Amino acid sequence: MFPDFDVYELRFCFDVYCNDQNITDNNLDERIQAVKAEVEKNKIELIVKTDDFSPYVSFWTGYFSSRSTSKQLTTFSRIKCNDDDVSINKLRLAMGVWQHHDAVTGTEKQTVADDYTLMLDEAIKETEKPCLRANMSICDNSKKDPFVVAIQNTLSKSASHYVRLPVDNENYKITGPEDDGDITFDIFDTIHPFDFVTDGKPATKELVFLAKDLPPPGVKLYYVEKIDDALDKYHKFEDIANVKSFGDDLGHRLFSDLFNDCSLQKKNGFTIDHNASGAYIFRPNGSAIPINEKLITAKYAQGSLVDEVYQVFGDEIIYTDVWTPTDDYEKDVKNII
Repeated sequence: MFPDFDVYELRFCFDVYCNDQNITDNNLDERIQAVKAEVEKNKIELIVKTDDFSPYVSFWTGYFSSRSTSKQLTTFSRIKCNDDDVSINKLRLAMGVWQHHDAVTGTEKQTVADDYTLMLDEAIKETEKPCLRANMSICDNSKKDPFVVAIQNTLSKSASHYVRLPVDNENYKITGPEDDGDITFDIFDTIHPFDFVTDGKPATKELVFLAKDLPPPGVKLYYVEKIDDALDKYHKFEDIANVKSFGDDLGHRLFSDLFNDCSLQKKNGFTIDHNASGAYIFRPNGSAIPINEKLITAKYAQGSLVDEVYQVFGDEIIYTDVWTPTDDYEKDVKNII
């Protein structure tokens, strides 16, 4: 009815336009029943829509890509209607504010986004003690023995996902639900030692296992405990030069795979004008900094579940490319810039 970021006194509008009108608002169930009745009456064959329900990605480059951190925070912080414990009151209030449509889509102004994120961060810290620094291989929960991992599937269909946990040990036993039994896993070195961290001890390894056939939507619990038996699950990275099956051009090919998409998005998403970032369009501040394409290090580790390629380019980029044995599951890319 009105443009974004403007405030209007709606009372004046109703005085002008709605004095002689009675507005009837049917509830959602009645609307659905009306559509269903019309379809059945006229024997209309409905088309099943399977593509994007919000097809803005082709021309609103910031609509889905902006505020990725804050959007992930809200995903981690979701609460159910029956979660009425007094300890989550602050989180409930913060999540109520986050239901605003600009917060959900990331189209708010930067100062507003900063305030939303601060509000939610404070609420999360007050509510629980999660692994907020798992991206730096720090997780107090996975240092316990034993510990429980809850994997949630928020999709409307069954899904499988590779789980990565920072750990220090090499020998574990992972027990899934009754149908899954003991779970196969791999142990790899972390992508970086994170020796610059002074207020915590980063783990030196990562435990990887497949959470298979997660119910839609639902949760599966996995019980993880340390054992004394040597299982030979640790897979050490070897120099690419010692792995003949990958060829000499491995690093350049993977580098191209990673950054070609970025350059393509830049050509399609940014035009020659220099307008500032707005609600729906994200524009970088200043010229892009060239990336050093010189491959410094390339290593490879082959596990029973996944294969990992570790690469270092110049002083700016470290990333690992994770490959699964089939196309049924995702290819994961971890990177540090």
